[in-house]
This record gives sequence, C-alpha cells and structure tokens, in this order.
Amino acid sequence: MLGVHLKSGCNSGNAPTDRDCPVLFSQLPVLERWIDARAGEGYAFAVLGDWNRRIAARGDAFYSEIDDGDPVGADLDIAGDGRAAACKARYREFIDHIVTGAVATSLVQPGSFDEYRYGLPEAQHPSDHCPVSVTFRL
Repeated sequence: MLGVHLKSGCNSGNAPTDRDCPVLFSQLPVLERWIDARAGEGYAFAVLGDWNRRIAARGDAFYSEIDDGDPVGADLDIAGDGRAAACKARYREFIDHIVTGAVATSLVQPGSFDEYRYGLPEAQHPSDHCPVSVTFRL
C-alpha cells in the first residue's frame, strides 16, 4: 500500500495557468512508476489517501494517465466509484480515494466501501476530510 497526499488546488482539469496544476501533474510520473512497478511484479497493491483530485470524474486527465492498463495488472479501480461523498454538504465528489490494481481489486469485499462521517454536525468535524475504507479478503 502506498499512502499519498498529493498537491491541492487542482481538483479537476489541467489549467497550465493555475500554479497548482503543474505541481500536481509533476507528481504523476513518480506515482505511475510506483504503480507500474508493483503491477509488473504481480503484487496486490493499493494507493490510498488524499489525492486532492476528483479522479472519479469521467475522463479525468490525471487518472487517465495512470489507469492505462500497462503493464498487465495496472488496470486500476477506484473504490466507491459512483457514490457521492457525504462528508461535506457542499462537496459531492471524493478527493480522498482508495485505488487498487487488478489483483487487489479482486480482494476487495463487495459493498465494503465506507466513508466515516464522525457522527457530529459538520461544523464540529475534526477535519475537512472524512476517512474512507474498504475491507480486503485475505
């Protein structure tokens, strides 16, 4: 598993005039090399954490680059894909993600994706992020 906290401020698109997008996209080759190495070794792997990006959005430029299926096993899956985020009322898309390679995807317990929402009014949340999780069958 690789924990990430990618550059904030470029949650969608790739505006070269936005000072945050070039920084985020400069992180992409490092992440892709790690993913490709794990897939090439045949490992079950996951990349999880604060992506600071709406990678589940259709055609996201950042995610499209890393989800190229090359090498074999590097075909990626976003846990909870298709679910709306519920942590903050004004944000309906996740920026915290669990992304799994093909082997790890086969080990995810179906329906196990969860978003922990603290059980408190939004103004009392201890963070502006809510943790996400899945259960792996081992």
